[in-house]
Amino acid sequence: LALTLHVSARVRRQDIERVQARADMLEALVKQRTLELERTLNRESMINLITGAIRGHLDLDRVLQTTVEQVGRALGVDRCFLVLSSSTNEGSMRIDHEFAAPGLLSALGATLPRLGPDDPAMLHMLGTRRPYAADDVEVDPMARRVTMTDPRFVEAIHGVRSLMLVPLFYKEDFLGTLSLYIN
Repeated sequence: LALTLHVSARVRRQDIERVQARADMLEALVKQRTLELERTLNRESMINLITGAIRGHLDLDRVLQTTVEQVGRALGVDRCFLVLSSSTNEGSMRIDHEFAAPGLLSALGATLPRLGPDDPAMLHMLGTRRPYAADDVEVDPMARRVTMTDPRFVEAIHGVRSLMLVPLFYKEDFLGTLSLYIN
């Protein structure tokens, strides 16, 4: 009888451990799916705000400004701006649409040198049609090559730690970049 009770207690303990392991696994899965659902809902919310702006206004500047603001907020970056390649003359581009986190100086209207065809970041974006990212702009060789002359932009990006430049294309035409910065 004692052997039967001992074996029965061990079997129950193993069953309890197995059930606990499955419960822990299910809890982790529920947390993961909840995060995925939250991300999807946030993305859908952002898309709805942008499409609402597009439907509500035929003013391209307002649509682009709303897009930059929503992308910046949704991605949780400190600064997001749009630079179109046709925004000024051939030698520079102007920041016409910007999201800046509260407390940051605006770079709106600042001019940037046009990235040349020999610039490594531009070569990467044009060659791959994919974003260029620098986790640490202080040590990234491509990020350090760009020299800025507009004091508004220099002051606005002071303290930037990471950046991502997203090339924008329409068919084969390069339209500009969506730039994201984290301090």
